[in-house]
Amino acid sequence: MKKHLAKFLAVSVLSIVSVAWAAEGQAWRLGLGVSYRDFDDISIEATAIGDSDNTDPAAGPIGLQGYENGEFPAYVGALSVDYAQFLGGDADSDTIDQFSPVLTFEMPFWYPSECVEVGFVSNFQFWMLDADADVAASAVNPGPFATWFEDRTAAPGFIISPATGGGAGLLPGTTLTGTGDIEFDLYELDLGVKVAWILGSRFSVHAAAGPTINYSEVEYEASYTATWTPLLGTADPGTDTDSFEDDDDKFSIGAYAAVGVGFNLTDRLSLAVEGRYDWLSDVAELDGIEVDLDSFSGLIKLLYMF
Repeated sequence: MKKHLAKFLAVSVLSIVSVAWAAEGQAWRLGLGVSYRDFDDISIEATAIGDSDNTDPAAGPIGLQGYENGEFPAYVGALSVDYAQFLGGDADSDTIDQFSPVLTFEMPFWYPSECVEVGFVSNFQFWMLDADADVAASAVNPGPFATWFEDRTAAPGFIISPATGGGAGLLPGTTLTGTGDIEFDLYELDLGVKVAWILGSRFSVHAAAGPTINYSEVEYEASYTATWTPLLGTADPGTDTDSFEDDDDKFSIGAYAAVGVGFNLTDRLSLAVEGRYDWLSDVAELDGIEVDLDSFSGLIKLLYMF
């Protein structure tokens, strides 16, 4: 994973340096700035908790309690089991994580008139986000879960199916808490064409568009803890904790379009403000989460003409 990132960073920097070197003898601009990108669509998908999609006692654990055939060989009597299905939701990221530094290279190559400038433009940006979600459910408040319980009967060593009753919600005394943590890194290099309309000696407006290449890394860790009233006379612990994690990295192709305004501070130094939208050919996803990378961003850059 880190080898891919190192190669991508090297190619990005070398691309900008190479174009700058090739532009020797003609005007070009180098800029630094900051961007804010609205990553507002980080989704945690619906999932069963504690094998709650399994209603066949012969197939293994049942519900949050995870009762199994043979677990209580001497127990005979009523047995109630809680079930929970997480309905899905969104993870929240810190605002500061949605800011990125921007390295910009511009090289004008055509002036169709005195007030129009056409050139190449390239930007390199990266974001490192940390998003999380905390959820909880109880008999009083189901939270973001579908919850229900089933009544069964246990014979020595066996849980008898089908259920003899049940209802909506968790049993009194049962609680469920869960947490999910998402670490997401995105690195983006674009190469576009920029058209600027010069308005007097100080101001300009511009539009730019082009393809992007993106490298993303995503890691997801999730855990939950269930507690319930233990069965008397058994080794039922009354609690269960489970966790899992996954990670992935990938390259994807995209495109962007931007509009903005410029202000010449001096003959060589200028300030640019842009609004931009990015489309990507893929989403960053793992088993349980999805990050939609199509989003708006705002950029402010300080450029120097060489």
